[in-house]
Order: sequence, then C-alpha cells, then structure tokens
Amino acid sequence: MAALIKAVEDEKEKLGAALIIECKSSPHAGTAQHADICIGSDPFHTPLAVLFSAVRHFRSRGYKVKVNEPIVGTTTPKQYFRTDQDVCSMRIEIDPALLYDDPEALQSTISSWLTGYLEKT
Repeated sequence: MAALIKAVEDEKEKLGAALIIECKSSPHAGTAQHADICIGSDPFHTPLAVLFSAVRHFRSRGYKVKVNEPIVGTTTPKQYFRTDQDVCSMRIEIDPALLYDDPEALQSTISSWLTGYLEKT
C-alpha cells in the first residue's frame, strides 16, 4: 500500500489529481449472471465519466459487464477515502476464463480503453 500512496501523492503533486485503476482476475467476476467483467465503483471516488466510458468500451467489444455486482467498491488509500475527490478510483475484475482464451486481446482492450479515456481528458 505504501507504493500506491506514494504514486497517488506523486500524481497529485504533478497533476492535482490521481486515478487508480485496479485490474485483476477474480473467480467472482464470472458469477454475476455470467458477467465477463465486473466494475467496482464508489459514488465518491469514481467519476461517472470514467465508469460510463469503461462500461461502453467493454460492452462495445462484446463483453458482458456488470457494475458493483458481485464486486462492490474500489481501492482507495485510507487517508483519501471519502475525503478527497481528486483521488479517483475504479476496480476492474475479470472472469479468469477470459484470460485462458486470449489474455493479450483482453490486455489490449483494457489498455486501449484507458489510453483513449486519458487522451480525451
């Protein structure tokens, strides 16, 4: 967690804000009515523009996406939790079965979403 806090502090110093995207594989992702990707969000730390952008991007590529089901919330360092809206965060949980099919395609999809979103902002 110390490395995450340092990264957040560095980004806030440089840009005035930080965006944390936690992305991992979780067996729970595939259980929400067969969702491929579950996006965890927080009403305080996840800007709707970030959330909607991710959902649109993944759905447009054929993935079944659920928000806060069954995974709820994000990872935000305790000292910023619900006190600093300049620290934004979102969690992307991926059904492990997708990683067996074509992990490079999924990684490319996530990277293209994040790159595209950051270029627009």
